[in-house]
Amino acid sequence: MAYRVVCIEDDAEMIDLLRLLMVREGYDYIGARGGVRGLRAVFDSKPDIVLLDLMMSDMDGWNVYETLKHDPETSHIPIIIVTATAQSDEKLIEMRVSRDDQFIFKPFTASVLLSTIRRTLSQA
Repeated sequence: MAYRVVCIEDDAEMIDLLRLLMVREGYDYIGARGGVRGLRAVFDSKPDIVLLDLMMSDMDGWNVYETLKHDPETSHIPIIIVTATAQSDEKLIEMRVSRDDQFIFKPFTASVLLSTIRRTLSQA
């Protein structure tokens, strides 16, 4: 059985790029453009992990994160924040992100993303 990954991102090209990578690696992938669609995708599909962009036009990524972490149906799902936020904001992100979740900065390599996903899933 393949792990299910939901990617919540507002960049359609990034959603498609990650789809190619995730499917090639054997993951069941669902891409959702924007926070509202992303929340719906998570609640409908109950994924094993979520990839979440912070800067989206329809809904702030932190609002998506807080919604998922405060709902008993989704609070256990690990989240990897994938963001273009400046590296200087790393301490702020560390303070806001649960110990069970991770973050990586764009641009990233496929190997960094995949190793972060594998590590996060093995710890879940």
